[in-house]
Amino acid sequence: MTQRIGYARVSTFHQDFSSQQQLLEEAGCHRIFTEKVTGTTTTEREQLQEAIQYARPGDTCHCIKLEL
Repeated sequence: MTQRIGYARVSTFHQDFSSQQQLLEEAGCHRIFTEKVTGTTTTEREQLQEAIQYARPGDTCHCIKLEL
């Protein structure tokens, strides 16, 4: 059985996930991985790696915003 997996990240402790989490839930994500980590001090994304490891063939991973 395939599933939808969500990933939400904010970069400061003053921000919250509520809007991203709501959109991911509306997209049908059953499991949502979240983390608060800034890109200026680290490129480590532990919860993103957890989401990738959790995913199985056929699953779909949703992200609300991708900044490059």
